[in-house]
Amino acid sequence: MSTRSRTPKDRLSRSKKSLPTGRSQGKLPFTIGVDIGATATKFGVVQGARIVHGPEVVQTASFARPTSMLNLLATQIAKLQRKYPVSSVGIGFPGFVDAETGTVLDLTNVKGWRNVRFATRLTRKTKLPCYCENDAKSMCYAEFLYGAGRGARNMLAITLGTGVGGAMVLDSKLYRGSANLAGEIGQISIDINGVAGEYGNPGALEKYVGHREISALAQSLYSAAGSNSNSQIINIATLIDAASKKDLVARKVWNVVAAKLAYALANCVWLIDPERIVVGGGVASAGRILFGPLQEELRKLIPRSRLIKIQLLPAELGNDAGLIGAAALANSKTFAK
Repeated sequence: MSTRSRTPKDRLSRSKKSLPTGRSQGKLPFTIGVDIGATATKFGVVQGARIVHGPEVVQTASFARPTSMLNLLATQIAKLQRKYPVSSVGIGFPGFVDAETGTVLDLTNVKGWRNVRFATRLTRKTKLPCYCENDAKSMCYAEFLYGAGRGARNMLAITLGTGVGGAMVLDSKLYRGSANLAGEIGQISIDINGVAGEYGNPGALEKYVGHREISALAQSLYSAAGSNSNSQIINIATLIDAASKKDLVARKVWNVVAAKLAYALANCVWLIDPERIVVGGGVASAGRILFGPLQEELRKLIPRSRLIKIQLLPAELGNDAGLIGAAALANSKTFAK
């Protein structure tokens, strides 16, 4: 299995230099991309892989209801239309979305969003074609076109943040499944007797490797080691820092996270046989601290003859991937008609 020697930071720096620019980008339309997260919402004008305006950020909680978010986006879109010849709008949501109808079916961490025909309502306000997609699928599509997935025919993308999301490209096409639920790797069970997930599924991956769960694991391990963990702030950033300084407890935390993540990824390898696995989100910023033990764990679960044909890579586009991907998907739908 190849992870390539570059760190996520190195690869992100390289990817920005190698993204399409200049004339190749100039022929592409201007699209407004929106990435709605449980905490923050970002929007900007995108041309291919390049964000030409923004991203601007607002707190999602201030516009958490569908009507408030519609009014906010309609206002911002009108301002951007006065500066750019915008062709369409793409929006990524942190939950279940029917991309064909532009309906937000349910947002796991944001209340009040069930069966909201958001695309239709926003089109009515802006007079622009508007498209909705799951945020992990948006990220996956951006990495496939412009980031760590470039050149792959079959890839799996996973985002490790507050929750755990995922998406797949199969035969060079974003795969949604029959009910738009394909790729939800955070709901894969890694323990049939484990902690119940949001939908009653025991051992759901995101109940073990989300930000909060990793911090709770660290608290427990530091306490078991006799350390006064209450005297220090424990989060992803401090755990990465501690592990880089050879803190044994922090290293153990990342080893446990890698082992649990490996079980889910191995299941996916056996199921869809990807040539590339792209890992993004805040947890992936751990770099070799996570990727090293993750690679070791995967060697225990997948034959070497298969593993050497898979590239395990950090995402290249960082926090902008969702916004870029949502815009790219809007373009693909607009100009396919």
